[in-house]
Amino acid sequence: MAKLIYDRDFTGFNDPSAVQDFIVYVQIAINAFNKRHSTEYKLVEVVKAFRSLPIHYTHSLYFTFTAKLDDDDDDDAAPKTFKAELVFQSVEIRVFSVHIV
Repeated sequence: MAKLIYDRDFTGFNDPSAVQDFIVYVQIAINAFNKRHSTEYKLVEVVKAFRSLPIHYTHSLYFTFTAKLDDDDDDDAAPKTFKAELVFQSVEIRVFSVHIV
């Protein structure tokens, strides 16, 4: 089961200061995607964030966010929507999945 911790479009869960607590993890997901696909996406906006309940010292963060290619000369180009899951085990952070939806 996952708990909503941020939703850009849902009053009560859209505090911009909450994003600062996990923006580094969204960047880890983007960096993993960029490395895997030889691209240079840059974060535009975090849309949603969920956190799983811890089970045996493991929990996950789930993100929906938008990003654009860094070298995109078209400023009007729509950003792409991504979903990512990061798994935290003891002292290790692993990008379980990150993809364009």
